[in-house]
Amino acid sequence: MPYSVATRGVRFSFYSTSSKFQSHTQSGKVIVAEETTQQQNAASTERCQIPFMSGSCSSHKSSGVNSRNKEQEAEILAWIEAILGEKLPSGNYDDILKDGVILCNLINKLAPGSVKKIQSKGTNFQLMENIQRFQAAIKNYGVPQEEIFQTADLFEKRNIPQVTLCLYALGRLTQKHDWTGPSLGPKMAEENKRTFTDDQLRASEGHLGLQMGYNKGASQAGHGGFGNTRHM
Repeated sequence: MPYSVATRGVRFSFYSTSSKFQSHTQSGKVIVAEETTQQQNAASTERCQIPFMSGSCSSHKSSGVNSRNKEQEAEILAWIEAILGEKLPSGNYDDILKDGVILCNLINKLAPGSVKKIQSKGTNFQLMENIQRFQAAIKNYGVPQEEIFQTADLFEKRNIPQVTLCLYALGRLTQKHDWTGPSLGPKMAEENKRTFTDDQLRASEGHLGLQMGYNKGASQAGHGGFGNTRHM
């Protein structure tokens, strides 16, 4: 919107996005005061009330991502208690396992001597070493690398569901070892290995599977001469 200011008898025109201006001249000096309308104030207030949206903000993450299963967590704690033969400390699932001491004791029960040194007290760095020793031990036990959680997943509680999945993988793997103690999760399918004699293998070579087609009894009888119309 255009507005004007006068100084020493000379009028200058200016343009601004502001709605109203008042100009005053005092001793040849120009003083320009900007008056904001109520509509601009309301618009500014409305802009300030718009919530900040960020992809990294945890409050806007999907509730379905990394959801925890309390029943599975309770089952894991009960399984660990049964293996260790002692009552676990009271507290939350992630807090009980956080320092890695119980996890190291667990793998030492499943595979004695897996973790040589367990740091029960110390700095955060020393306690995180317990988790790293546990991770190395269960990898040697046979847990696939892609199923092993990261240290920060447990110690910093970044991904507790991944910790649960890892422990279920460990519990499932005990069935492949000479472990006769408490089990965790469903029973793995047993191998059903079959052997065939050479005569059986040779006899099977003369048979065609139905996947390869079947033309037994096929005939062109009644088809008629070549090029003739076939009446249905």
